[in-house]
Amino acid sequence: MNNFFNYASIIAYTIFTIGIIFQIRKTLQLKSSRDIAIAEIILRVTASTLLLVKLISTHDIFLIIGQTTLVCALIVDTTLILIYNKPFKKRKSQI
Repeated sequence: MNNFFNYASIIAYTIFTIGIIFQIRKTLQLKSSRDIAIAEIILRVTASTLLLVKLISTHDIFLIIGQTTLVCALIVDTTLILIYNKPFKKRKSQI
């Protein structure tokens, strides 16, 4: 039964990480992160990092690897959001 939970953890972390990778890809393609709430992302990184500290104390390697991967993906995502969170340039109206 313990094996089931180990594999379920791996699948869950994989799904979370894939979602973040899609967001990273979108941010890189659009060169914009205006539609993303920076505060929410920073809270997510903080919460995930705190959870990683807790999981390290459990010595469960599956959870530690999954959470570490998730935190790294969130840090990359947050960095890109901060880089690309610039206001849109207004177009000059055509007369």
